[in-house]
Amino acid sequence: MVGYFERGHLYTEFEVYGVFTQSKKQVKAQIDTGYSGYLTLQYPDAFPLGLVLIGTKAYTIADDSTMYSFVALGTVIIDSKKIVIPIDIQPKGSILVGMQLLKKVGKDLFIDFVREKISFTDKAV
Repeated sequence: MVGYFERGHLYTEFEVYGVFTQSKKQVKAQIDTGYSGYLTLQYPDAFPLGLVLIGTKAYTIADDSTMYSFVALGTVIIDSKKIVIPIDIQPKGSILVGMQLLKKVGKDLFIDFVREKISFTDKAV
């Protein structure tokens, strides 16, 4: 798993798909340490993937407003590892990677803000 800085934000890239692997797409996602979920996609990115809708949810964002999203199951491929996760789908916004997905990947995240470097390493035991 690789991460990088871009215009003061942290990013990583991986593949995601739904029911059919033929629909898989490479996504660039912003790492959001304040987002406790797995992954957030916008409608235009999510719908062509063939994700399986499992419900809806309401949540509070940083400005204390309430947002609503669809929730679907999808698969991400990170470092050749396939992980089935719930994906929040919203009408607009950034593609976000949350703390639950990073935890599920099983890597430690190190951020060097001075040198603008990110590294993912195998979990320390």
